[in-house]
Amino acid sequence: MEEAYFSQLFTDDITEGMFIFGEVIADSGSFDRDLGPYLSTTSMDFMDFPLQATIRQAFGFGGSLRSLENPVFSKGALAGDRAITFTVNHDIPNNDGFRFMILDPVDEDLAYTYILGRADGAPHIYSDLGIEDGLREDRWKMAHRDQELWPKIHFRNLVNGTGQETLFINDCIYAFRRGDRALVGINKCGEPFQINVDLGLTSGSYINMLNQNQISVASGNQTISIGARSSVMYINQSLLQ
Repeated sequence: MEEAYFSQLFTDDITEGMFIFGEVIADSGSFDRDLGPYLSTTSMDFMDFPLQATIRQAFGFGGSLRSLENPVFSKGALAGDRAITFTVNHDIPNNDGFRFMILDPVDEDLAYTYILGRADGAPHIYSDLGIEDGLREDRWKMAHRDQELWPKIHFRNLVNGTGQETLFINDCIYAFRRGDRALVGINKCGEPFQINVDLGLTSGSYINMLNQNQISVASGNQTISIGARSSVMYINQSLLQ
């Protein structure tokens, strides 16, 4: 569909109160040719295929989480206010040409912490009916009901609109705070890790929404533990009341 079609279709009276997004499959090499015209001539958001490629690289063997800190616009991600972020979508598991984009299950879980924990983008959760609906496998069957995913979605809703600031980053670890009352930590590697930094958070009691562990945060440097191949999403308990 030509980009001019959408400019004519999505008039103000049609789009009022609606959230509209589309899909143009483009990577860093084809971005300007395939996706750029739609971004410049429409107000639609788009599936962030550049970020999905950056996520695959970051969580893959030899990849670094450093690439997730500030993914470069067009080459590493779409602008946050135009991006539908995702780890998997309808095409990836169900078409032979896209199955190379499937993440390892643990990496996909960590990637969901990333896209639901970060400030940029509108996260998309892929869910299907699996084999009973004629698909290849049941890995994403009713995924939107996954009780391990719900706390991450809840975290996203509680911190939406707050800022993001990196606390610690290396090849294996990425820890950042959201505003002054929440933090996210991701460890992609096979050994547990501890960071010791000034969290810059409001003092008080914090709960990890992924396993209900609690910590007390005060001023000054503080140690946060992140298990091997796992993540944490701590939030000030006052936000849960």
